[in-house]
Amino acid sequence: MHRERGLQKEETFAITDVVRGDLFKKIPPDQTLFFNPIGMASFDIAIVAYYYTQAVKKGIGMTLAE
Repeated sequence: MHRERGLQKEETFAITDVVRGDLFKKIPPDQTLFFNPIGMASFDIAIVAYYYTQAVKKGIGMTLAE
């Protein structure tokens, strides 16, 4: 997309900007928003393992029923 439309780094956002921030308030309703969920699965697994371990150590969170 950046090659075809000239997308610049400052026009991109991380998923954390969406989840933790008020990103949607900053984007005009008539502007197109594109979400690309493709990432590195090994990175995703590593992040999940880290936060899971931290939650267990701190005794927070809950076990969900299968």
